[in-house]
Amino acid sequence: MLYAAAVYEESPDVKIKCWLLSKNLNLYADRLGENGIHTLEQVVDLEINDDKIYEKLGIKLAGHRRRFERAVLDLRRKRCLDEEPETPVAYGYWAKPEDLSDAQNEFLCIQAKAKSPFNDHLTRNLEFMVDSGSDVSTLQREIIDSLQLKSVSTVESKGIHSASREKDLYNVYLQLGKESLDIDVRISTFSS
Repeated sequence: MLYAAAVYEESPDVKIKCWLLSKNLNLYADRLGENGIHTLEQVVDLEINDDKIYEKLGIKLAGHRRRFERAVLDLRRKRCLDEEPETPVAYGYWAKPEDLSDAQNEFLCIQAKAKSPFNDHLTRNLEFMVDSGSDVSTLQREIIDSLQLKSVSTVESKGIHSASREKDLYNVYLQLGKESLDIDVRISTFSS
């Protein structure tokens, strides 16, 4: 008997029932099963913003709906904590990039390699500033010229203090650690 207790593992259906019971939502256990939801992994993947899921599960009370939503979000957070942490692609450091040496503050920087998509021999090592507030990547004209990059399209660009205008986009491979990214960049006075 002790051996059986030591090796006992709850079935997925029992885990769902226990989870629902712990949230005072156990009256919905049968409805989850009837809708093909038999594991906590399936619960985590539910579209909790879709009203149809609550209709299918018979969750009509607003308080029960909020409690169910919070419970699913808690499960998602727990799953994220239980997963293996991702291996960083590369490590950054705080510095003033050479192009911004007179800046008041340091920036998050990373070593990168820009590679031409047309010629494997054309590469440039560079200090790349991580600009999390920007929706565009940039390279200096001198780097774009040395890699012999060609304009692939244009984009309408508007800076904080400037009028909107068309700017060329150039395709480049950016090597960060072991990862190679195929990105489009525009010309700027610094690489970010």
